[in-house]
Amino acid sequence: MYGDMDGDGVLDAAVQYALDNTEGNSWGQSLAVFLAKQGGYKLAADEVVGGKYFRMFDIVQIVGHEIIGQTRTCPGTDPQGVCHNPLKKQVRLVLMGANLREK
Repeated sequence: MYGDMDGDGVLDAAVQYALDNTEGNSWGQSLAVFLAKQGGYKLAADEVVGGKYFRMFDIVQIVGHEIIGQTRTCPGTDPQGVCHNPLKKQVRLVLMGANLREK
């Protein structure tokens, strides 16, 4: 997804990806932000935003300097993605230095 994360008037990129553990039964979701610099993109932040026993995360849009996402969390100790009625929440992430912080 593209949006101006650093306020310089140029579209930056946010990329959501998942990593599976081939040795076991686990997975994680991460979000990488690439800032447009000198005709290319440079990695600015790469943060874990979800995972099997954390929450599920979906990027929705970039508005201003914020990445808006939707989380779904299973109550108790259920792994994410297996409960029938997850708790849903909208989250906003902002780039602070080399980190993404939830507002």
